[in-house]
Amino acid sequence: MKCFWRNVFRMKVALLAAALLTPVFALAQHGQLTGEVRDPHQAVVAGITVKVKNTATGKVKTSHGNAAGKFVFNDLAAGDYSLAVDAAGFKPVRIDRVTVAETGETTQNIVLELAGTKSSVTVRALSLNPDVKSQEQTSLLEIPAGIANDNIVFTAKDIEALHPSSLLDVLQTVPGVEITAQGRQHMDFMTMRGGSFQVIIDGVYLSQADRILGTVPVELVESMTIVRDSTALTIGPLVAYHSISSSGTGVSNQGFVIIRTKRSAATEAGFASSGGSYGTAMGHAYVGSKSGKWDYRGAYTYSTTAGRDRWNMAARNGSAMFHGGYASGNLTMDFVYYGLRGMRQFEYGEVLLASTGTSCTPKAAVGGLCATTMNMYKGDGDLFALNVAKRWNDSNRTTLQYGFDRSIINAGMLPVATGSSNEQDSTEGSVVLKHTYMFKKNELTGGGQFMKYIAPLGSAPTNGKVANRLDDAMYSWFVQDEYRFLGGKLVLDGSIRGDKLHSSNYNSTIKASSDVWGSTFKTIAFGATYKFNPRVTTSARYGLVTTPAASNDVYQTSSMTAPSTNLPNQTQNRGELTTEVKVNPHFVPNVALYLYSTQNATASASTCTNPSGVKNQSSWLNSNGNEIDCVSLAGTVTTAGTETGFSGRLVGPFKYKAGYGYIGTDNRATNKTMSHNFVDASLGFADRGYFANFNMVYVGPKWSASSPSTTYYGLLANYTRLDLNGGYNFHVAERPMTFTVFGRNLNNNLYATRYVTGAYRDPGRVWGVELAAKVF
Repeated sequence: MKCFWRNVFRMKVALLAAALLTPVFALAQHGQLTGEVRDPHQAVVAGITVKVKNTATGKVKTSHGNAAGKFVFNDLAAGDYSLAVDAAGFKPVRIDRVTVAETGETTQNIVLELAGTKSSVTVRALSLNPDVKSQEQTSLLEIPAGIANDNIVFTAKDIEALHPSSLLDVLQTVPGVEITAQGRQHMDFMTMRGGSFQVIIDGVYLSQADRILGTVPVELVESMTIVRDSTALTIGPLVAYHSISSSGTGVSNQGFVIIRTKRSAATEAGFASSGGSYGTAMGHAYVGSKSGKWDYRGAYTYSTTAGRDRWNMAARNGSAMFHGGYASGNLTMDFVYYGLRGMRQFEYGEVLLASTGTSCTPKAAVGGLCATTMNMYKGDGDLFALNVAKRWNDSNRTTLQYGFDRSIINAGMLPVATGSSNEQDSTEGSVVLKHTYMFKKNELTGGGQFMKYIAPLGSAPTNGKVANRLDDAMYSWFVQDEYRFLGGKLVLDGSIRGDKLHSSNYNSTIKASSDVWGSTFKTIAFGATYKFNPRVTTSARYGLVTTPAASNDVYQTSSMTAPSTNLPNQTQNRGELTTEVKVNPHFVPNVALYLYSTQNATASASTCTNPSGVKNQSSWLNSNGNEIDCVSLAGTVTTAGTETGFSGRLVGPFKYKAGYGYIGTDNRATNKTMSHNFVDASLGFADRGYFANFNMVYVGPKWSASSPSTTYYGLLANYTRLDLNGGYNFHVAERPMTFTVFGRNLNNNLYATRYVTGAYRDPGRVWGVELAAKVF
């Protein structure tokens, strides 16, 4: 314990000193030009292409705005530039003179005018104007300014540079995010800062996100925003609304991953095709257009792989997506459909412990493969979203969102028992309605949210049995206020949220169900962001979450023969401090320190025996309709960590990025079974059509244990993964094309991150080639 806190203290001191000393090394000889692109109603316009031209040399550079409408030009020689923006549906913008200073950052924000209007285009600075309304987007997932500064945003260009096999590869590069793979119906488990996080695609909330993220084609994604601080209470609940038990770290929902898929700003069509080792192949085609107020984009993707020999890793998926939208002066709307049809084999695991090999079919010795009676599952899914935003006047707007998804898992048996079924399907729906009132320096938002979740209770498919089912609903309300001071340099925000859970469980063993209303989960949060100057920004946040148990929820531990009293209420205190210093275009460091403390923390267990004599159940209902949760009581749990990184341009066409994350907890059992150190580093090159990108990820070691047993199987994770891609952009018959050669896990590290009856290992080195073309 003392060692843990001593290491945390030393880490904080070292990182804080580094953040304070970095301005001393400012050696900038070139300037930086940044800005935001907005429409006439101050809504950000994402993905816009901005060009600057040096009026002295005639050299032209191009930047693509990110999901927040921001564009950046690094390493510009001091002098005068002209700026040009051409965007479908808007009038062209030309700014004849923008002076870039020799050092520091120059800001030039842009307001677009709708095409066909008579008024002239105006350009004005927006960043520090207290009269300007805050960020507004068509999507309901608006992020407070105090949190937006700390987000990690992957644009389509960033994802393309990584050339990942799935979005899980992208998440793996975020310090503090851990991907735990297994070969069962849950493709992967994902944690952020030691707790769960929610994934939201185009406004659709996904609780079974592990099934989706491994299959959504990366070619569909416009941006992926990692909200690491989850005190943005207008986005979603901070508690897992289908479970009252938090992890052994005392942390539940620790953030959000917000994914936006591509829309068309002009007529376009194209394709991409790739092939590689282990019989891996992919084909992707898209077509889209924008006409007046309407736009649409459709895409189809097919992928297949045989996986490593003997490991039962084969998978194939076909998916289709349609994304359409409408935008007028006061009304914006977009709608999305995504459909997935595919299959995945149940991967075999390598036996590490002799005792676990006896449960394999047939029995396996240490070092052998543990086969399962389940050969594969058919994984289908559907996702639908509708987002509508109505502006009533300059001060009022209302937004409505509806999202629905379903995941169908039909497990294949060897052999298939007559009449057997494996109910692993899940469905989820959500509705959000909110209204925002904006005035001079303030923005006030209030609304409500309804979420419905029907899914397995957590049991894996078993031959001839139907797993327990969850049928939960959550009713929520929230209020958030954001205020600007000192000309916009200081932003304060505060929010409050209430979540009330209704739970209905079905248990196939004792044929009972419950109809229970839980007490209201209450959450409050405060934040402050201060911009000392264009280079240095600091923010601090605090959150308090209370999670009372349902009135008829009682608990039992593995050592009890009968249930005890009600589950104790939980209280979570969360604090975070972040700093970013833009030293120069070559060196931009940032650091985040966080500390969480949870009273009456619990962790799920699975060795309790229910009244019917059934063992290894995490939850069941007694004859009185009371829900019994099998848990281990962790008491007060403290979790601390840091995430730091730096990025910039090395020289000429080379740019780099590096990050480090550390997390630890004073819960010894949990601390032993989690990785503590995460490192990510990348180096990119792009010049005259040629490009190359290198990425390295390191994840520290951890032990795998059976819960809640103290039997530890052995060290897992503790791996380094090296990825590399390179290629050339060229034209054929005036059509742009890209040829890419890629390699993943080049060091052929067959690492494993989870152990059940076997260690599920990565297939190792994968290489391939890809050709992409834009038809028009």
